[in-house]
Amino acid sequence: MIMFTLALLRPATTRALPRPDVVIGSTVHPFAALAASLLARRLRVPFVFEVRDLWPSTLVAMGAMQPGGVLDSGLGRLERWLAHKAAHIIVLMPGGITYFQALGIPPERLLWLPNGAELQTTSPAPQRCQPRPFQLLYCGSHGPANALNSVLDAMAELQCQGVGEDQLILRLIGDGPSKVALQQRAKALGLSAVHFEPSVPKREIPALTAEADAFVMSMLPLPKLYCYGISFNKLYDYFLAGRPVVSASAAVHDPVGEAEAGLVVAAGEHLALADATTRYASCLIWSARGWAPMAAPISKPVTPMLISPGN
Repeated sequence: MIMFTLALLRPATTRALPRPDVVIGSTVHPFAALAASLLARRLRVPFVFEVRDLWPSTLVAMGAMQPGGVLDSGLGRLERWLAHKAAHIIVLMPGGITYFQALGIPPERLLWLPNGAELQTTSPAPQRCQPRPFQLLYCGSHGPANALNSVLDAMAELQCQGVGEDQLILRLIGDGPSKVALQQRAKALGLSAVHFEPSVPKREIPALTAEADAFVMSMLPLPKLYCYGISFNKLYDYFLAGRPVVSASAAVHDPVGEAEAGLVVAAGEHLALADATTRYASCLIWSARGWAPMAAPISKPVTPMLISPGN
């Protein structure tokens, strides 16, 4: 992080670029935003602070940093300095407005602008001539914050209930520091219906999401971390595909629930996640005619909240 900041601030790095009208610093990490602020000052143009993650709150909530320690205090002061130096602040989560107002930032300098999906890359749903297993799809990073262990535990529960891979499969597409451990866990649990697939370029995501019958999203049960909301990139790709989403969420502002785009259960509750999955998979299967009841439900009959594929 420090090396990136120093490299960006070298005059030779930006010398060949045309003079900008504004410099936007995004918190992929706070020092990237710091470099953008200093660069904007050098060029005498406005600095816009884009907040993707709250630093250091995220690290503290995940246990990667001691609260009240030197790093926590230092990063907190840096965040406040950047906020007050910025001409405008863009927050990706809705509660970010409240967060920065509490730091003394006037509301006219704050804008909530969530992530989105690229409409021009949307692929139509393929025509399916034969019934096949219900596909639950996850696309994105395989890291600690994604809580995919809970998703595997939900699949294990469904397997114990007699749900076979001819009825329901889970596809996990992506990479990350937890992927190997997740693969080992799936193997230890004997989850034959779970398929790990490599990362793909962004342009290929619409074709993959078009194959899904539903999506899954999960997070750690950390309400203090998610009290300001979420804006996960994957979620907007899910929405664009027009399929229901099963969300294991700890967020106060959960887009799935607010948009009535699926079912929301408590984060870390794998039994609830399994039940929410069967609310779709036990009642519906995709055939050549579209959504249709299964001849033999995989679980006890329930009344699901249905989301039309075109919505």
